[in-house]
Amino acid sequence: MVLLHLRHQASRQRTTLIINRMIKLFVGLGNPGPDYEATRHNAGFWWLEGLARELKVQLAPERGFWGLAARANVQGQALWLLEP
Repeated sequence: MVLLHLRHQASRQRTTLIINRMIKLFVGLGNPGPDYEATRHNAGFWWLEGLARELKVQLAPERGFWGLAARANVQGQALWLLEP
């Protein structure tokens, strides 16, 4: 029983460490405009838009970031998504 408790405690410490060192910003790169819309050059945009859907946030124009941005909370930590 003590060993199980120690394993659980160690697992919680690792989880806390991961959250404290969590990535704070994901940037999806792509090329703007209709010429590149359906090409592999926009894979970064597609991936980031999928992540935004999964996190239930909306990318919106953000003047300070010179692109589309969204802020999400993941396990109580702020996470930014950016399409420059």
